[in-house]
Amino acid sequence: MSDTPETDKAERMAFLQEHMVPTEFARQLERERNQLREIVEQRLLVGAEIHQKSQELLCKVQILEQERNQQWAIEKAMEEASK
Repeated sequence: MSDTPETDKAERMAFLQEHMVPTEFARQLERERNQLREIVEQRLLVGAEIHQKSQELLCKVQILEQERNQQWAIEKAMEEASK
């Protein structure tokens, strides 16, 4: 901790006043940031939904492939039996 806290505080305040962003510009930046955040959140939700649906479709494809392979095995067994 500094042994001159009052001077340190005055120095920080002078720096902040010298480098202060105009209030209306800061508000505009905040609004734009909030809009972009909302867009990103919406896209993340849509992306998660797409991912979930793709996983469901992959499961269905796997089931259909298993059923197809079973059908092929049955047909092959029937051909062998008829020879």
